[in-house]
Amino acid sequence: MKNFTKVISKTLLTAMLAFTSQASLATILTVEVADQAYQVGDLVTADIVISDIEQLAGNQVEVASFSLDFLFDSNEVTNAQVTFGNLLDLGVIGSSQSDVNNGDSLTIDEVSLESPFDLFFEQSLVSSFVLASVQFELASAGTVDFSLANVSLTDGFGTSGVFAPASLDLRGASFAVSSAQVPLPASAALMLLPLLFLVRKRDS
Repeated sequence: MKNFTKVISKTLLTAMLAFTSQASLATILTVEVADQAYQVGDLVTADIVISDIEQLAGNQVEVASFSLDFLFDSNEVTNAQVTFGNLLDLGVIGSSQSDVNNGDSLTIDEVSLESPFDLFFEQSLVSSFVLASVQFELASAGTVDFSLANVSLTDGFGTSGVFAPASLDLRGASFAVSSAQVPLPASAALMLLPLLFLVRKRDS
């Protein structure tokens, strides 16, 4: 009997270790910006992408809510506009969404009202998706930095333990902005034409 009990205990312990090991991956939240040349006055869109989502028993955990602070320098970017992704609001019941501009940060929140099972099914079809996007107008030349802070996530049953802050990998974005090119006035261009004509005539 003792041997049987030891076998059962060992089997249960092994199963528990296997189960908990499935939640060892770090969920990654990344700020993604298109890799291109930017200058003052341009619009830039920063996508907040979630990937490498925690797994339990080999299945990706559904994300049902998130709250985060998006950090920036208000001297570098202005006119923030937030749009939300489409995998917390599936278009059936919807979600509660909010964004608050704190000056040098945006507090962005979304709580899905959809069925946890629907969220699980739709999100399991992809390995990463956009939680929200922020569009800015570039206000000054230099290096622009975006980062994330105070991130919290819950699953479809309101549980946040699987998304413990220590298990989140937050990655920001940095890119260069050049000064806006000032176009040559049309009147100045017309004045240059005779000079160019004289130069060509002298060379000939």
